[in-house]
Amino acid sequence: MWGSGDGEEERRPYHLTHHKSLGVDGLDTDLPTSLEALFLDSILGKAFFCTFQILFYAVRPIFIYQVPFTSIHVFNIATQLSYNYLLVHFSSWNALWYLILSSFLAGSLHPCAGHFIAEHYLFDAPTASSTASSTSSSTKDGKPVQTDLPETFSYYGILNLFTYNVGLHNEHHDFPAVPWSRLWELHRVANEFYVDLPGHKSWVNVIWRFIGDKGVGMRCRVKRREGGRVVGGKGGAWKDAELEVFVMVCLLM
Repeated sequence: MWGSGDGEEERRPYHLTHHKSLGVDGLDTDLPTSLEALFLDSILGKAFFCTFQILFYAVRPIFIYQVPFTSIHVFNIATQLSYNYLLVHFSSWNALWYLILSSFLAGSLHPCAGHFIAEHYLFDAPTASSTASSTSSSTKDGKPVQTDLPETFSYYGILNLFTYNVGLHNEHHDFPAVPWSRLWELHRVANEFYVDLPGHKSWVNVIWRFIGDKGVGMRCRVKRREGGRVVGGKGGAWKDAELEVFVMVCLLM
């Protein structure tokens, strides 16, 4: 729904599980599904995905797993429907359509929508030399160990002014309980941990390259077969620490 939360109450458990289970297949709903990777991993397919990605993020989670439907969801839906009814009643249908189309545009081919892709897609694979050196120096029982890849990328440009500093994404994932208004301070005091990490300088370039570069696509994600767990779903009770993070993440949304 539009105007009173855009269904964030339904999305927060998925968002928290994304933090708890980053890249875990079957849990992290930020990962493209196998069908998406199969049918959209082309220039036209990626252009379609970028144009309608807000719909993918809205619909994909229900095909991965479902969170319990509780009274707070009923209250949230009732609140949204009431707001939208009052908006149309006291204004017009055009006002509601404005909110709908604005939400679509914000998650489509819009500069700020580049953050959806910039946050976790891998654009540059390790070079052969660096991979070889890392593999040769990282062994266990005489067998090479897979090289760790960066899987979260930050952006420190001006568009953070319009997106609650979501570009500071490494910082957000490291300390999800830090509200968006303090992420720059976090970056300042822990700068030595972030200054050398790979990142992006332009969300517009992220969209452009994601669509046009054949070496970048729907499969360019770090993916795990196991690990993590559902937060607040599948009948699992919330832990005290997770409830504290839940409250703080609400401030980030």
